Amino acid sequence: MSWLPNRSIDMRVKQLKSTTQTVTGSNQVVVFTADADLVGTPSTTYDSSTGRFTLPDKPCILRAGLAYWKSSGTNAAYYIDVQFYDVTNSQYIGAKGRVFGYRPDIYYASYDLSCDEDAVAVAQNIVVECRIIAKGGSQTLVLDNTVNYSNLSRVIIQEMH
Repeated sequence: MSWLPNRSIDMRVKQLKSTTQTVTGSNQVVVFTADADLVGTPSTTYDSSTGRFTLPDKPCILRAGLAYWKSSGTNAAYYIDVQFYDVTNSQYIGAKGRVFGYRPDIYYASYDLSCDEDAVAVAQNIVVECRIIAKGGSQTLVLDNTVNYSNLSRVIIQEMH
């Protein structure tokens, strides 16, 4: 296996979770109120007042998956798109994710699925936000509604040291 590096990689993992925001639409920063070190002692720092996290000068894999509850509206097609935003360089990075409602038959009749349900990016040494970039439908959508989907929305940051 000549493609393997000659040294071991120290992976450190941080998780951001816990939010009860109402989804308002494009460019909304997802602000998580809790973070936890899952593996090792990650160097990523998180500011729960702004929703921004600062990545170390090491390659990092970022994954964001959101869960929401439709608190009102009809059984129409609805969704939210999420993507990472590089605050340092003022640009979106990585692949966007799309989370759609509990009625895929209605969703697929209205939209084509153009991405995965998780947003994914690779970055290092920048300040990043997890942003909702689009909302489909007129329903009221609440992230991590505490009754139904508590703590299912999250960002996972894997640092490769």
